[in-house]
Amino acid sequence: MNDATENRSARMYLLLRDRHAVPITDLAPERLKQSVKSKSESLDVPIRHTTALNAVAKGLGFRGGFPGYIRRGYSQVCAFLEKHGMRQRADLFSNSLAFAHCFATREALSGRLFHSGKSLPRRVFLATDGFDSDIFAPAGEAFHHAPHYRRMSRHELEARAETEPRALHLLIARYHWQAAIPHTVINLLGDAIVDPSLGEGIVYKLYWESDYDPCKQEQEREELRASWVLVRRALEQSECGWIDVLPFNDNLAFLCGRNGAYDFVFRNLRSTPPPPLPCHPHLDADDVPTALWRSQGAMIAADYYRLDQWRDQEDHLAEEHYYATGGRVRRYPGWASVKCAYLEATDRSSALPNCQPESCPSGFTKVVVGGRLVYASQLVTIGQFRRFAERSGYLERRRSVTRWEDANGDPEHLPVAVTWYDAQAYIRHVEETLGYEARLLTRAEYRALHPGAESRARNRVTEGCVQCYHGDGKPVTWWGVGSDYGPIQFIARFKPDLPWRDGPGGVRFLCSDGFGEWLADHEGTFAAAINTRDLGGMGECRDMVDLSRFPADSWGSYQVCKIGFRVCF
Repeated sequence: MNDATENRSARMYLLLRDRHAVPITDLAPERLKQSVKSKSESLDVPIRHTTALNAVAKGLGFRGGFPGYIRRGYSQVCAFLEKHGMRQRADLFSNSLAFAHCFATREALSGRLFHSGKSLPRRVFLATDGFDSDIFAPAGEAFHHAPHYRRMSRHELEARAETEPRALHLLIARYHWQAAIPHTVINLLGDAIVDPSLGEGIVYKLYWESDYDPCKQEQEREELRASWVLVRRALEQSECGWIDVLPFNDNLAFLCGRNGAYDFVFRNLRSTPPPPLPCHPHLDADDVPTALWRSQGAMIAADYYRLDQWRDQEDHLAEEHYYATGGRVRRYPGWASVKCAYLEATDRSSALPNCQPESCPSGFTKVVVGGRLVYASQLVTIGQFRRFAERSGYLERRRSVTRWEDANGDPEHLPVAVTWYDAQAYIRHVEETLGYEARLLTRAEYRALHPGAESRARNRVTEGCVQCYHGDGKPVTWWGVGSDYGPIQFIARFKPDLPWRDGPGGVRFLCSDGFGEWLADHEGTFAAAINTRDLGGMGECRDMVDLSRFPADSWGSYQVCKIGFRVCF
């Protein structure tokens, strides 16, 4: 097989199970071996090279693993290409139209062919392979090349369009082609750019708020439909732009263009490399709580790895669901929230816990914050965290330069000191145990529950509740900012007579300049850690108080303090 477009075709990734993705540039066995060597690695479930090769062969629809592909499968592919006159590999998805992104991508076509449940089309329009794009040119540009049509009325152009392709192009350019058509009509959800038609008509990616006038909705649909009827007629008259779809097996299809050019798509195809998982590489995916999966970037990652889903249709239905259930354009929460809400409403997110418990779980305190009911736990203790870690094996897979044991040699009933990532792993454990979505407190919730700020201590080492020690066992007696203080790893223990105070509903707080609590707010590798005494930041800089940002991979060591956390629903 001749691969003339290796760099472009490298945009195809074959998604395997356990969060592995293999870049597919060619179907030759040696190329597949190279692809497997450069696959994305899942830190959760490593995969051996031989296992990955067999998985790739199976993912492409071949039996007998990779050895079977070498013996029989690849020769069958070569014979199939020769039979259908496919001689030269080409990128049949590349075109120069300004709205090229509106036409089918590799991933969109893969979804339609392998994940929609619809019968396969004989051909699909990709606006490439020599297609004359004058049909989509602005009216002025189009009439510049055919000035004798300029004087014709709309009625005359419509009459000529029945028999003259050029007149049809000009009719579309002057009266029908509009910016809304590419974005709302050109898709693979219906019959717009496939042949033969399944009788489903056009699927409009056009969304209205629930109280929008139904008559106006129908009018807008009809205007688009009438315009697309003319556009489709022009497309069908074109000898170029249509690509034949030739299925090879249940997981692989070839696309045949002109002059022997061909391309291919496969099941579970992705057009981009894998996005980073939430908290990667600090947490395994199974240690990430639901709240973090709901963020935009995290939802993109979670959605990327979902196998055997027609994601284009899901995204479309999610938008319809958002507006049908009262969503507003001005309050649009973002794609991640819209998609999550749809998956939950249609029972497609069974792995996600329920949003909230029906009653206060054992060990939590019911409090009202800003008119909202919050179930908040006391500070998680060393004993609670240790039992979670022993049952789940978390400490064995924990990825941190700070040692958990250095901060937690105190009696088991005292608050645990952990990194922000450790806290997230514990919260995921709580979700799995109780079946509800859990999280850390927000800054606003924490301030509302706290019994009240006090003045900042003058010296955290002497006035705080934590005593730190050097590695040789000598107590830390002085602490300041220096160029080398960051990497220092102290051992920390609580002092006697800890300063406890009660907040609303009996929620207890250890209020000291030497102790902080992790909050839900985070950005990148930093998270909010609030000083439990003055409610400022845990850092030494006053201008950081409002941000409260702290390295998420520290339990407070280099700031001679401890940082704990509590869980809430």
